Amino acid sequence: MIWPGNATAFEVFRECASQWRYLTPPMGKPVPMGIERTQLESTLRMLGVEDMRGTLRKIQHIEAGALEVMRR
Repeated sequence: MIWPGNATAFEVFRECASQWRYLTPPMGKPVPMGIERTQLESTLRMLGVEDMRGTLRKIQHIEAGALEVMRR
């Protein structure tokens, strides 16, 4: 369940699902670093999000949780 106050942040996060940045060390496996910030900004603008700063903070919380799982 998505709380109504987080719906916009989740929508932007979902729209950016293919925009993750990975760091690949020599001879190592790719490590997820986060969503490309330029893509987040572009998506926020395209969706007409008014509170871009507040929504970005919410997305960063979602991203942190996703990174925790992805890096296991």
